[in-house]
Amino acid sequence: MLSVRAAEATSMQHAIEFKKPKVKLFFDQLKKLMFDDEGKQIIPAANIFNVDETGYTVCQNQGKW
Repeated sequence: MLSVRAAEATSMQHAIEFKKPKVKLFFDQLKKLMFDDEGKQIIPAANIFNVDETGYTVCQNQGKW
């Protein structure tokens, strides 16, 4: 089944910056924050939240095609 969908806008800056070395750097830094030298988790799971970013945009809305 086919349907008409809205195009998702992607800012040029996000597209340019999304490369393997940058993603690896992000996760390496996240690991340093979340775990100590022995691999024990410093931040408890109860303190990790999923935040909805609706309403915050860094790119223009493209509308429907």
